Amino acid sequence: MSTEDLELYAEDAKLGGKEADNILARLSLKADEYVEALREVEQARAALDRAERRARMIREEELPALMDEAKQTDVRTSSGLRVTLKEVIRASIPEARRAEALSWLESKGYGSVIKHVLTAEFGRGEGERAIQAAQALMSINVIPSEKRSVHPQTLAALIRELLEQGSDVPLELFGVHRQREAVVK
Repeated sequence: MSTEDLELYAEDAKLGGKEADNILARLSLKADEYVEALREVEQARAALDRAERRARMIREEELPALMDEAKQTDVRTSSGLRVTLKEVIRASIPEARRAEALSWLESKGYGSVIKHVLTAEFGRGEGERAIQAAQALMSINVIPSEKRSVHPQTLAALIRELLEQGSDVPLELFGVHRQREAVVK
């Protein structure tokens, strides 16, 4: 729905020059506005994606090709811009070759670049087991790092349940933001 359509619809929602008393007409108009705003967001995202792809194409392909053709690695343009070529290295070990690649690094003396991350997940109520695992690691001189967290959706469900039960919940402590929202499909 275009902005013009929205304006025409708004006019239809008026009765004899007065704002319509019909709340359903106003709700309908606002829902239409919301859907139009979502369309605008999607269009803006698509435009940004196209612009980023175009900039990458110019940066990675078109300018280097022109610099090669001109046999230059450093040029100042007539508008005062400086264009230089540089080499960028990107690397990523394919999962299927991970063991082989890591073995190669170690055999060549580059094992120090390999990070060792140990992760163990413990479910709710398994705090004692987590402590035991940490103690076992410390017994072999490995200092474990522990990240304790509650998934945001789990926390929200718990807070919602406690509030429904009338429990006193320190909302600021949990960063609770209460907001009503409409779902439009």
